[in-house]
Amino acid sequence: MSYPFLPVLSVASSLSKGFKSQLKSAYDDLLEQLVGYAPDLFSGGIQGYFSALDPIQFNGFHSFAYHYVIRLAEQNKLTEASRLLTVIARDRYETLPRFAPASRIDRDLLREVLAEISGGTSYSEIVLQPLSREREQLAERAMRHGMKILESAYADLAAEIEILVGSIVFFESAGATSERALSLTGDKLQSMVLVNGEIDVSWIFLLDKLVHEAAHTYLYGINLREELVHNGPDLKYASPLRRDDRDMLAIYHATFVIQRLIVAFSQILDRAELSNEDRSTIRELLALYGSRLDAGFLTIERHGALSDVAWDLIREGQEHAKSLASC
Repeated sequence: MSYPFLPVLSVASSLSKGFKSQLKSAYDDLLEQLVGYAPDLFSGGIQGYFSALDPIQFNGFHSFAYHYVIRLAEQNKLTEASRLLTVIARDRYETLPRFAPASRIDRDLLREVLAEISGGTSYSEIVLQPLSREREQLAERAMRHGMKILESAYADLAAEIEILVGSIVFFESAGATSERALSLTGDKLQSMVLVNGEIDVSWIFLLDKLVHEAAHTYLYGINLREELVHNGPDLKYASPLRRDDRDMLAIYHATFVIQRLIVAFSQILDRAELSNEDRSTIRELLALYGSRLDAGFLTIERHGALSDVAWDLIREGQEHAKSLASC
């Protein structure tokens, strides 16, 4: 299967269905092992719940919980693992709304999600915290507004994001540092993205972060089928999006994200009805991304050990983004 740079809904649907089917099978295997080892803790309701779920019902919370339960089992914390799976089954996490309120998420699970993602930031002092419901709703309204604008300007990208991103969680970035996390996702979250809903509640900022994390999600979906980057994690290179050096996989992701952001906001600038202030903000954003477009791509060309699919994807993206950045 080919994976084009520009959104193709049949490809997005295939990636989403593939991830969910893999996760369903992985849960079946995991629970079979857990029931065999501790039947009193994992048989009955837990096993029945996951067995009855259709693959399409799985979301990023199920994905994170799967990896977290494995970690707990390896630490012989089977009671905690059982409690977590019981909560997911009891509270029917497959029914969580796309914008998932912190109040609907188990406190311990949310803490672990935020702690896990905090570990992916460049600064260990950063601490992610849930937002109040009032702030969540404010951020949700602004992001929904941005999504409507994207849909009017670039319907295919808006539809791809709708397919790939099933859960959105807002957070506040705190800690003993002036640095702040803006948005995050990860391969363990598959289809869940986290966005800072406190630092800036403008639709442009929030849509930027959604497009950013959805681009990562697209790559994570492909990577479940084919390893895109063969470079190891030890060698580091200058990142086009971060101040600290990153490994080649991160450079590849960052470069693809910049390419997608240039395409998305160029379409919005060209096609959407915007205020003068919003138009000016988007032009500044595009100028910033345009100034960083070549850095990551040149690093990839010089040092990347990529699959053929990865080369085709990043080169196609560079061609599209360069044609728009020069306009």
